[in-house]
Amino acid sequence: VYKYLNAHLNLDFAVSNGLLVQWFPSHSLIRISDLKASWSSWGLVFDFSFVQPMTVLNNYFGSRVAFIFAWNGHYCKLLLALVPVSLVFLAINALAMLVGPNPYWNRNSV
Repeated sequence: VYKYLNAHLNLDFAVSNGLLVQWFPSHSLIRISDLKASWSSWGLVFDFSFVQPMTVLNNYFGSRVAFIFAWNGHYCKLLLALVPVSLVFLAINALAMLVGPNPYWNRNSV
């Protein structure tokens, strides 16, 4: 597609004259297959390490988008670390509801 566009249209000239803001070549099938192999496999659904293939993402999307994916992976790891804490509070709340009202646990305070 890149060769076809450059053979028939001068897109750099259109950008320099303000007809286009920017243009990008189409996707490479080899790079898409690399992304699918390392990033979009169904086997990774239950992988809770949240590891991102940063070099492949950086080469394909650029550093800004690669940083966003790295940050989201890090953020998901931190949220997963809070699950045991939330389960403890859920168990305490369920126990307080079974025991009934007491002066130490006020259900109407939150």
